[in-house]
Amino acid sequence: MIASLGGPEVVFVDVASHKVVKRLKVGSGAAGIVMQPDGARAFVACSPDNYVAVIDLKTMEVVGRSMLV
Repeated sequence: MIASLGGPEVVFVDVASHKVVKRLKVGSGAAGIVMQPDGARAFVACSPDNYVAVIDLKTMEVVGRSMLV
C-alpha cells in the first residue's frame, strides 16, 4: 500500500507484478501508514482532514474513521 499526502487515495500494489490492484479514496491527503500486527487492518493518517482512516486489508475498504484530537 502506498500513500501520498498530496493525493486523496492509497494505492494497493501487487508486489510480484508491480501492478495497481486498487485505488482507495481516504481523504484529502494520506500520510503515514501503520499496519495492525496480525495484518487485518491498516491505519492511515489523513492529516488535512484531521482523522485516521481504518482500512480492512482483506476487503481493501475503509471501515472506519477516528478523529484526531
